[in-house]
Amino acid sequence: MTLPDGRYFTPAEMKCRDGTEYPDEWFDRLSTLFEALDVIREAWGGPLVIVSGYRSPQHNEKVGGAQHSQHMQGRAVDLRPIRKPLTSGDIHKLHHVVNRLIVQGLLPNVGGVGVYPLTRNSKTHLLMPGWIHVDTRPKPSNGHIAHWTGEKFGDEQST
Repeated sequence: MTLPDGRYFTPAEMKCRDGTEYPDEWFDRLSTLFEALDVIREAWGGPLVIVSGYRSPQHNEKVGGAQHSQHMQGRAVDLRPIRKPLTSGDIHKLHHVVNRLIVQGLLPNVGGVGVYPLTRNSKTHLLMPGWIHVDTRPKPSNGHIAHWTGEKFGDEQST
């Protein structure tokens, strides 16, 4: 089975940074995620880049991802606008767009949204604009969507 393309995104963009391909058997998960990403891209009105898509368990551990990360389940992306210079204000605007779409009922399959407005470069220690996390985890019966913020993996705070 061939993995689906979204309107603006491709399975190649979901490949793990360690070279592991997005698993073919998760065709439905990728379709659901791309549906949400296409809605977000349309509402944003400009290009977005996937910073992190699927993560193998080994790569997730290496980068300090959550033990039960939705990235390892093929249900999550970290993304940011393609804009130079990119600012943390751009990240906040994108986060606002996603939350507005959720309130409007236009992202029914989104189960988690996180914002990382600033990240610290591990080599230079300079603060840099971050990303937002969007995932299509199954929602609990109350329909609650997980929301959090953080500067890096491991320091997230629920909002």
